[in-house]
Amino acid sequence: NKEDKNIYPYQSYIDVTYKQIYEKTGLDPYTTPMEIYTYMDSALQSKIDKMQNENELVFRNDLQQFASTIINNENGSIAAIFGGRNYQGQKILNRAYDILIQPASTIKVLLEYALAFEYLNLSNKETLFDIETTYPNSNKAIKNVDNKFMGEISIADAIGYSRNTCAITTLNQVINKIGMDNVVSYLNSINLMDKGNFSYSYGLGGYTYGVSVTNLAAAYSMIARNGLYI
Repeated sequence: NKEDKNIYPYQSYIDVTYKQIYEKTGLDPYTTPMEIYTYMDSALQSKIDKMQNENELVFRNDLQQFASTIINNENGSIAAIFGGRNYQGQKILNRAYDILIQPASTIKVLLEYALAFEYLNLSNKETLFDIETTYPNSNKAIKNVDNKFMGEISIADAIGYSRNTCAITTLNQVINKIGMDNVVSYLNSINLMDKGNFSYSYGLGGYTYGVSVTNLAAAYSMIARNGLYI
């Protein structure tokens, strides 16, 4: 009922559970009797429910929004979901699951550097060069957020200071090593490839459509399991 504005316990988690069941089975849990088992951490979800309803989280203004998915790193399951501010009603827009957003620089660790560690045998002590450079497929200059260059730096600093030049040059080395098709296949395997055509801009999180917060969290959880995606 679209007019239903009641606040139900765990609703943002239940809505994602409903959608996943419908996606996998084509059955509506609200009309088809079934037993459903989840990995929800009820204490954690209750805490998030309070945050969603502005009881324990202060927002800057009426326009600010928020979404989060909390993953259990041991088994890859979803423990809790923050579906959005003032999450009221049932089966409404869940910002953690339904919306595609640009991953921006959060993609760098998962895309170029994860693949560089695996296929180029690099480590976080490796030296990179944050210098003037262009995109490999054009003459367009790559800029950093501060419009400056730091010169010779480690991968750890390239990640920490989010240097765009280092990210794209590393991605280019990966593509030269394994090919663009394998990079796209990797992104598909961790659910971080959208329906657009892959380009170097993806290395900076400039996606055609974007990814969900839930899939982004799941991919980061992979790192905690030494590269095993669940």
